[in-house]
Amino acid sequence: MIERGLKLWTAVISFSEKNPDIVPDNLRLRRADRSTFDSLLEILTPMAKATARFSKKTRPMIGEVVGMFERLDSVFSTIEDDKARPDAWRKAAERARKVVSKYYGLSEQTEVYILHPNYRLEFLEAMKWEEDWKEAAIDVLRTTFNNFYKIQPVESQDDDASQNDEEEEEDDPVTLAMMKRSLTRKAQAK
Repeated sequence: MIERGLKLWTAVISFSEKNPDIVPDNLRLRRADRSTFDSLLEILTPMAKATARFSKKTRPMIGEVVGMFERLDSVFSTIEDDKARPDAWRKAAERARKVVSKYYGLSEQTEVYILHPNYRLEFLEAMKWEEDWKEAAIDVLRTTFNNFYKIQPVESQDDDASQNDEEEEEDDPVTLAMMKRSLTRKAQAK
């Protein structure tokens, strides 16, 4: 809406100037207000684009989300550091950065950074993560794998127990294939 208003800025100003009875003087936009609307648009557009992009997806990928947080942080940081801007806009950018940081911080609770098939460890390096952050991400991945996904060796069973189970598992090709795959992976890991 702001973008459309800026495209029609000249017409809006002309209308309000030529119709003082319709638009009271204290509510009328001035030609000098254009820079305020430009600044407002500059701050709101990145958030609007991010919201629109992720609202259309059923499952955004973590790499896309983190990349978007990085871009938003960069945009707001640039505005915040621009000494030529009025304090109000710099404070608005500072507040926007804090909101982005809050949600970026929540993304750290997800343990999937290096699992993304297109990014992996290269993503962390491209984002210039500190070494201890990279090590922590790798440690989380390894711990999660070891706790939940690592195939544990199967203890041998008594002869009596295995004879009873043989009848049930004898014709199960899925179990046999999984056991074979497990043994192959175990052998490759050594």
